[in-house]
Amino acid sequence: MEGDVLGGVLADIWGSPKKRKSPDGTPVKYKSPKLGSPRTPLSPSKINIDNNRLLTEAQRKTVKRNLFDDVPVKKITALKIAAKNEKLKIVTPRKARKSHDEIFGKIKAALNLECPDKILGRETEFEAISGFISGCLKKEEGKSMYVSGQPGTGKSATINNVIKELNYEHTVFINCMAVEKAEQIYTSLLDKFNSKIAIPKTLRWQKKKFHDFASDHSKPMKLLVLDEMDQLSSKSETVLYDLFDLAGSKDSRLIVIGIANGLDLLDRVLPNLSRRNHPKQYNFIPYTATQIADLVKDRLTPEMLTKLEPSSILMCAKRISALAGDARKALDVLRGAVELAGRDRAPKVTIMHVNNVLNKTYTDRSTEDVPLQQQLVIITFILLAREDKAQNTMTVLLKKYKTVSEKAKLPKAEDSEIKDVMDLMIQSALVSKYQPTGRKLPKYSLSMDEETAARKIAKKSLIALLS
Repeated sequence: MEGDVLGGVLADIWGSPKKRKSPDGTPVKYKSPKLGSPRTPLSPSKINIDNNRLLTEAQRKTVKRNLFDDVPVKKITALKIAAKNEKLKIVTPRKARKSHDEIFGKIKAALNLECPDKILGRETEFEAISGFISGCLKKEEGKSMYVSGQPGTGKSATINNVIKELNYEHTVFINCMAVEKAEQIYTSLLDKFNSKIAIPKTLRWQKKKFHDFASDHSKPMKLLVLDEMDQLSSKSETVLYDLFDLAGSKDSRLIVIGIANGLDLLDRVLPNLSRRNHPKQYNFIPYTATQIADLVKDRLTPEMLTKLEPSSILMCAKRISALAGDARKALDVLRGAVELAGRDRAPKVTIMHVNNVLNKTYTDRSTEDVPLQQQLVIITFILLAREDKAQNTMTVLLKKYKTVSEKAKLPKAEDSEIKDVMDLMIQSALVSKYQPTGRKLPKYSLSMDEETAARKIAKKSLIALLS
């Protein structure tokens, strides 16, 4: 009871703690003890938010000291600029997958069969063909050339690049596969060389008209390229004979470049051409494994190459070189391997992906799959075996190989090229290599009997070397 009375008296004197009043009778309004203090640590977001609130120099220094005690001022400025200029990139799984698919798509596009501006490994062939055409144009002399080689060895692509570089206006390129009837060739030639010329209705007069046109010295030289020439030969050998004979005639203003796969096409189709009118022959040898690998790498950017294991490119190059030396097949295989790796969501194209595509595509090694140089090596081994030399050193093989090449009337290959071919044949189990005891030089032999080996020779002209 006394406590209640005492409490009431004290309350009347001072009031309760929450309701203390000022002398004028209003409640006391407390101010923050920190407000206006020079040591007040203001956050950057609260500095000068209110234009009416001006900070003293002491307050500014205090803020900077409290927030960035251990960071130099110059570094703070640099960090602010970097934060503004660089946005934080957050890579989600979906974005990573999209980026992965995009780079794989770019690789497949780069490995398409479109002809590049420059073909690696065909610089010598380019210069030879370009020099031949340029010489004919300069001398204003009609001539012809026959370019042979297995599919995928860069014949058409190289000649296309030669034509682009020469940029000669009076050039006509005809793919003979598109010619339905051989007799239509004269109509097509007259129209393409001069669309304003009147074309006779009969074949006889069309032929005469073109002969006169191609021999007219008041007109510029004409360059004619016949791709897939063997297709035209199967329809009419007479037309081919006539065009090559015209190119080599005395008053000719026509240069003919024929392209086909068969090495012996001229001997089969145009055996009666005179020596003067006979085309100059140029043969494209199959690509080596190193050349194929370089061709592939040349098409890809450094970023793309990170998505293909180097060993996968090399294995593809070696297998394709051993099969046919066809660069187009290598591009096909790698495109398939990239697609397979994409479906597997693999980070890179591996040997396994390449091997799976190769096994599905090339399960059967037929006779025509053996490249020309390998066929010559097989003939070399067979001829040496008949001389009781079944096992031979590389020196003996190279010497005999050159003799075989000369008899086949083929361009001579460098020793290093033949050694590369031998390595491929060893990998393909066509040739065996062993090291005799106590001897420094290894020896080589065929991994099959003569009858099986002879079936690998596809061309009749080469088979004749064994008789």
